[in-house]
Amino acid sequence: MLLSGSASAFLSSPGTGPGIVVLSGGGKVPATGSVDLSVVQAAATVPGVLGASPEVYAPVEVGGAVAVVRGVNLSDFASVQSISLVQGSLDPLGNATVYAGVGLARQLGLGVGAQVALRGVLSGSSADVRVAAIVSAGSPYDSELISSLQLARGLLGLSASAVTFDRLKVDPAVFNDTLLLRAIAKGSPQSGGAAGNAVVQQLQLAPTASLVSVFTSGVPAPSIESMLGRGVGVVQAAFEALDVVVLLASFLAVYFATSYWLESARSTSEALAALGMGRRMELGWHLGAAVPVSLLAGGAGFLAAYLGVRYLAAEGALEFFFQPVQVPLDPAALLISCVGPAAAVAASVVVGLASRRR
Repeated sequence: MLLSGSASAFLSSPGTGPGIVVLSGGGKVPATGSVDLSVVQAAATVPGVLGASPEVYAPVEVGGAVAVVRGVNLSDFASVQSISLVQGSLDPLGNATVYAGVGLARQLGLGVGAQVALRGVLSGSSADVRVAAIVSAGSPYDSELISSLQLARGLLGLSASAVTFDRLKVDPAVFNDTLLLRAIAKGSPQSGGAAGNAVVQQLQLAPTASLVSVFTSGVPAPSIESMLGRGVGVVQAAFEALDVVVLLASFLAVYFATSYWLESARSTSEALAALGMGRRMELGWHLGAAVPVSLLAGGAGFLAAYLGVRYLAAEGALEFFFQPVQVPLDPAALLISCVGPAAAVAASVVVGLASRRR
């Protein structure tokens, strides 16, 4: 749960929701590249693009914690992402005004009118700002500060002609990703002509190795391996190996716990056998007692872990790359958490009884 939640937090940093994200393929992680405004303007002209929000992603130190300032043009941001006012008023965003996401405001104890000192983690620059409003726009925005583009650029050390990424809202019936790739190739100041065509081909084959990457929001990479491997040196194999270790440790725990339970119930089993209970009936008795309890315990354990992770993430105690760990309530995972332990217990009962009779 923690592994998948960390990967989701890392990959969702550009933003979630239906649409397209355009960002630099030159950055090691989604938040460290830069896209020229000429690319943003070119992308906005593609048929089927209903809205475009160029944004700057700036990690900052605030109130003893590390958070994210997301620089936006408010009208552009609202065209691709619904935002609701929780408290205060949506005053124009300036060099000394920010909105606080409802989660971050709760975590840091921020209220409307609070004066906050920000220091850019990557640039070292600082700014004193006032919280004009508490807002809600969903994850990950509720854990961020929303500012003007100019303020975020200063905190990140980014030039006035660039943004971190560009989020697009598109009409699936009209939008064509090939047209977007061509527009980006023509609009990029580093490419043109034959070079632009080469960039388009690279984008289609290997987006994260190219000048500009384009992918669906919420799933911003062809694979976890390509983004985590390039950004922090963690590859998909590491996640798979850790999953195997966790599963093996879990099954061993179930086996030894079941063996202990069978041993503690030996006297009862022997008494029932003396009264004429056969092996099949004894097996059914043990399974009837253990499997239902395992089903309930597996589900309860999953829900307890889910609620615990969600609570700790909401309180800022579980973060990955400045974003709270994101764990969706997956019905398939809940089902596996119930059936898996029950199957392991049933197998352990069968093996334990068989070995005891030898």
